[in-house]
Amino acid sequence: MQKFFSRWWAGAIFALFVVILFCFSFSGFADNFFKPSKAALLEKAGPVLAQPTALAEITASPTPTLIPPSQSQPTAQNAASSRVGDEYLALGDSVAYGVGAPFPEQLGYAGVFYEDYLKRLQPGLLYYKNLAVPGETSSTFISRTRTTSQLNRALDELDAAEKIGRKIGLITLTIGGNDMLEARGKSQTEKTTTLERYDANLQIILERLTSRTGGKSDIIITTYYNPYAYNTGGEDEETAWVRRFNELIKKRAADYKLKLADFFAPIFGREKTFSWIGLGDIHPNTAGHALLAATVWKATGYDSQPPGLSLSYSSLPDNRRLVPGQRAAFKLSVQDGRIIPDLTPGAGSISGATVGLDNAEKNSLPLVPARYNKGVASSQEFSYILDSTGLTAGNHILRFEATDSAGNIGILEINFELEG
Repeated sequence: MQKFFSRWWAGAIFALFVVILFCFSFSGFADNFFKPSKAALLEKAGPVLAQPTALAEITASPTPTLIPPSQSQPTAQNAASSRVGDEYLALGDSVAYGVGAPFPEQLGYAGVFYEDYLKRLQPGLLYYKNLAVPGETSSTFISRTRTTSQLNRALDELDAAEKIGRKIGLITLTIGGNDMLEARGKSQTEKTTTLERYDANLQIILERLTSRTGGKSDIIITTYYNPYAYNTGGEDEETAWVRRFNELIKKRAADYKLKLADFFAPIFGREKTFSWIGLGDIHPNTAGHALLAATVWKATGYDSQPPGLSLSYSSLPDNRRLVPGQRAAFKLSVQDGRIIPDLTPGAGSISGATVGLDNAEKNSLPLVPARYNKGVASSQEFSYILDSTGLTAGNHILRFEATDSAGNIGILEINFELEG
């Protein structure tokens, strides 16, 4: 009997050990499963961006001239990062909510703006709250009969944050799209009435937000795109109505000294590419939300420093003289000098690079695959081969340009001479 109990206890202890081991293993699995990364969300979304809702390594024979890229280490500790504070607050309607993206909170424009832009500038930014409500109008934003209005929820959030010493440094506001849609197809008189009502509501919203923040938060208000312009080329009465509506938003943004993110221009002429309008849904698709996030980032003005350009490889002779028909190979290294660098789209990334010869038309440069990148790990490299065939003898200028995610342009000019 004693021998039996000894074996029983040994078996029980072993079973308990297995259970504990399984729990720890499942904990790690659960973290990854229930809190997927953005990359995992995009992969899960698959090739279809969302279901619509209603409503080249270079070789050269000459001895290369190596010009190391800048070794300066970018830092996020600057005046802009201090303005970001501890929390980002998103307000508005279905566009702000993220409708049209497969995972609205993460892949809507506010979620992308938070994850791919603000957190790269301020890694300590831990809080992101999206109070946007699909279907919200400027009137319901201010007052609701059965629930607390979005405006009051926003003011409550500002009060609560202040009490615990948390700074809401940035607020985005996308409101008015449903007001505008309600008047679509109606008479000019009805549109004017709608615009006047919206203007009165918007001033109430902006007055209360700006009074409450007291200049301590950056407020970015957005305009709207016209998803129906794809069918008219923008030469129609309804596009004129959208432009008129946007002009009012721009005026009030200027009156209240707010930052403005223009959603109209980036999507105009590309409505089918960046929205679900081809399937009857006006909302942005995943690519559209990413584009809007980039537009908001540019509007912040937080990154105003152009990227740094240098040559990590050049086969141009030291005397910078070529004979007719000779080729010269270059690797252009580009790095954002202000934001914590990242090679994926977002803050600190490079949108593209071009080259022009003697002020001629610019040509886009191909990106060097990462495995051949010999420069700083956080830089991006582009390749170019100059063929002097057909060039006239004399002095020439190669002008390299690179644009970062904030729209800043860095320039590097290379002078050379072609012998006669």
